[in-house]
Amino acid sequence: MPRLPALCRFAVFAALLAAPAGRVVAAEADGSPRWLAQRVGAPALPGSPRLLSPATYGAVVVPLDRHGHYSVQARVNDLHSIEFIIDTGASVVLLGRNHAETLRLYPRDRAQFSLEARTANGMIKLAPVTLSEIRIDRLSVAQVPALISEHEQEVALLGMNFLRQLRRFEVRNGDLVLE
Repeated sequence: MPRLPALCRFAVFAALLAAPAGRVVAAEADGSPRWLAQRVGAPALPGSPRLLSPATYGAVVVPLDRHGHYSVQARVNDLHSIEFIIDTGASVVLLGRNHAETLRLYPRDRAQFSLEARTANGMIKLAPVTLSEIRIDRLSVAQVPALISEHEQEVALLGMNFLRQLRRFEVRNGDLVLE
């Protein structure tokens, strides 16, 4: 099975930066904490993603791909489709530099990379953004906080801050069901 470069190591980001109250915290460039997301079961943060309306979602069944991952093509900001791996170990949605450039979201000012995370390959810089919408087939979530990596990634991560906005998600007969 091919290795996902650096991308899976972002799951370490959540584990290293988890705070006791169920919140995930990262350090700003000046060292001050910044709340990014919360674990399932923790109270919702202001500005968390929300479903657009009951008419904008339905069940989506995601089979395992040939690498043993649940991957989907999702339309972001109604602009482009991007391949995501659905990762319950990731606290937040993560886009690589290449995805952000495709979506015209890549920060021009290096100062916007105000967050840092330690990965297996060392420290990386991240820029927070809000995606206006992520749509998978009939399923749509609006105002999704995300992070942009300063590095390119093969695929993006669809983390828990997206998944916890759904009615439910479960593995049924080997398929991931999103609703």
